[in-house]
Amino acid sequence: WKERMREIYEGMFERLDHLHCTLVNRIVLGNRIFDHESVIFEKNGQPLEVVAIYVVKDDLIVEVRFVRKNR
Repeated sequence: WKERMREIYEGMFERLDHLHCTLVNRIVLGNRIFDHESVIFEKNGQPLEVVAIYVVKDDLIVEVRFVRKNR
């Protein structure tokens, strides 16, 4: 899973040199973590509200999904 996440996100982090994420709120419910985030993708860009949902097993993230507000 770790390698798959690296494949998915590594290129994004290299391309988006102004990427900035602020944690607004976190809810932990069992082995799931729900992070409400404010994300800016471009310099001077407007923040986008996102919820990241992490599933954790043995203290490692084994799944992640993102839900964003429709524009």
